[in-house]
Amino acid sequence: MARNALLNVGPEAQPKYDLVGPTVDDDVRRLLNRYGRDAVATAMKRAMKGKRGRKATADWPEIDKILKMDARRLLEGGDPFAERTNYSIAKAYAEQCPGHSHAATHRRILKKLAQKRVLFTYLNAFIIGDTEYPHSSFISILRKLPELMPHGNWDRQLALAESQLRDYTAKYGAPPDEMSMKDIEEGAQRAVISTFLEGGRTPPGGIFGLAGKMPPGD
Repeated sequence: MARNALLNVGPEAQPKYDLVGPTVDDDVRRLLNRYGRDAVATAMKRAMKGKRGRKATADWPEIDKILKMDARRLLEGGDPFAERTNYSIAKAYAEQCPGHSHAATHRRILKKLAQKRVLFTYLNAFIIGDTEYPHSSFISILRKLPELMPHGNWDRQLALAESQLRDYTAKYGAPPDEMSMKDIEEGAQRAVISTFLEGGRTPPGGIFGLAGKMPPGD
């Protein structure tokens, strides 16, 4: 019915619309006049959603398992990047999780490894290295991270670790090779507290402040 009614109205009775502009406001006003507020709002929501495509593939949880193994090998003194190439990892992943295309999955994983494998391996090593591995291994990780991630605060972290190692050594002598950075940190805290108390001085924060910093068991 509506279509027939429009057909019976002459061109001179129908509203005139310019094709575009001169401003965005003019275009929006014309759209509102022609289609109504609700129709324009619905169309805008559809347009703002962007194109629909293949959902991002959750590769990283599986890749992260490999990177954690790489991190441990790194802390043990090995070279995981030479021992296991990006190509071989991507190949094994594609065979296990081929998705729609074995070749496409292989290329996708290879690209991700090339971009992030080294950095993420060192970050994993930083997370686990201070408690589970020798302090020298942890410090070597800290020395590499500023090169891989320049915008982090790695220089400060390295300076702190080296300061704790000096404090520990000054009080107790060189730590055993196998001692973790966490153990050295706790020993350095005890050394600083002991130095203040032996000198009859009150450390910053007072005795009660020190009590909160004492490692468990002291």
